[in-house]
Amino acid sequence: MRDRIRALYIGTTLAMFASLLLGACGSGGERIPSADQTQDSLVQSALGRTVPVIPDTEIAPPAAVDAPELSELQNILDSELERLGIDPEREPAKAPSRDRNAVFDLVVSYRSTRSGATLHWTERMVGDYDMNGEVNVSDLTPISQRWKYTVDHLPPQEANGFLCWPAGHPLNGGFSGVLQGYPGWNTPADQWRTARVDGDDNGEINAGDITPIAQQWHERLDSYRVYRRAPGEDEFSMLRLGEEDTSSIPRSIRFKPGATAPDNAWPYRLHYADVTIQPGLYEYYLAPYDSVNDDEGTPSPVVTINFDDSSPPPQPEGNEPPVISVVADVTTGDAPLRV
Repeated sequence: MRDRIRALYIGTTLAMFASLLLGACGSGGERIPSADQTQDSLVQSALGRTVPVIPDTEIAPPAAVDAPELSELQNILDSELERLGIDPEREPAKAPSRDRNAVFDLVVSYRSTRSGATLHWTERMVGDYDMNGEVNVSDLTPISQRWKYTVDHLPPQEANGFLCWPAGHPLNGGFSGVLQGYPGWNTPADQWRTARVDGDDNGEINAGDITPIAQQWHERLDSYRVYRRAPGEDEFSMLRLGEEDTSSIPRSIRFKPGATAPDNAWPYRLHYADVTIQPGLYEYYLAPYDSVNDDEGTPSPVVTINFDDSSPPPQPEGNEPPVISVVADVTTGDAPLRV
């Protein structure tokens, strides 16, 4: 019986790592743990069982010795607001504006016209570094926390011409992401999260990232509008559940129960399903929306997909469930029974 339990334990461990490695398979530039990293993340416990640990490469280094105090960052922000002629108490709220606030990684995929299409994207909101949905003074804290962190960007030819596309898949948090529930340091997910704080897109978190807070001051986001142009249609129309809805999907749809913001440790990924489709060529884009002020922000680029059940496209790269095959040589016998 102990051997059977051990076999089940090893099978469970293999399933965990199969899921981890599959989850690490993502878009271009993906950082997949190497064989050495995988071996380094396994140790022998006192019972002789193999148990996973977090590799040293995913442990964050000590905070930068020259990290400024929040009061220093506040003084810089005050100066920038004054330079731009912005009264922080009276600046009206609005949806995320300027070209740099456009979602840049929107993709659409489908399995069949019966199951419909699914849009996937990573939230983009310059200045909202703490991800609470509004640009304000609280966004200084992530600058201090990630002071001097750097971001690796894909070459423009691998990123549809976009200059500041972080390398790797935004949900690949390494071993830490699987075992601890938050991304390991400098994993692709951590890089995407740091990129959210790199407001000036220069690849380093520093005082230059305070200026975007001032420039986008009081911009807010609570939902998204998804637009579609179907075959035979001349104009794009917004997708909505009810005729009176002013948006397509609330930003809070993937918040944890009771939470008022997404998990601050991860980049925020959203998905939208369009089930009302027929064979043919469809176009989509989306825009951030502030329902309180009825204001729409910068739209994303248009993505196109041809729905053809006879030759569906492959699913986008990302997490897939592991497949485990168990074979028993015998089905009966006395304990301990080897399988």
